[in-house]
Amino acid sequence: MGKDLVEFNNTINQLDIIDVYRLLHPTRAEYTFFSRSRGTFTKIDHIMGHKTKLYKFKIIEIIHRWG
Repeated sequence: MGKDLVEFNNTINQLDIIDVYRLLHPTRAEYTFFSRSRGTFTKIDHIMGHKTKLYKFKIIEIIHRWG
């Protein structure tokens, strides 16, 4: 893991921010980007929120628009 990513993760942890989608869907393997040239899927978008506001999130879904 690169130094920038470690610093980014430390900042998120210090601010009590969490990936809300991952919290609500811990076992789903869904992706937000498809690379046609490589034929691979990756998750490049995250739905982040403060831990004290998690009760406000009712439904969070990834809607696929590629095809």
